[in-house]
Amino acid sequence: MKIVNLTAHPVRVINEDNKIIATFPPSGKVARALTEFEPGWTIEIEDTFIPTSRPKLKGIADLPPPKDGVLYIVSIVLFNKIKGRRDVIAPDTGLDCIKDGNGNVFAVRRFLVK
Repeated sequence: MKIVNLTAHPVRVINEDNKIIATFPPSGKVARALTEFEPGWTIEIEDTFIPTSRPKLKGIADLPPPKDGVLYIVSIVLFNKIKGRRDVIAPDTGLDCIKDGNGNVFAVRRFLVK
């Protein structure tokens, strides 16, 4: 099985002993959701008005077609928008992931699948 990282960051996987068991460097391509925004409503707080917008998915950029024996790592945002693809996985950045001193995800314990 080959795994291609379509995010901008290395993805590290750790085991129950917090040892890194796999690292997937960025492939150089980043799969992204192509989004347009429609006007939403306005949040009013005292004399302050804050606009909102509604995102609308227009497509997906730089996600290769399915290929036998290949999995593609994508961001959780994109993962949640992709339908009907079992070859797309996302790092599980939930509560038990490991973060660095700046609060950025350093490593995950598992991947999310469809």
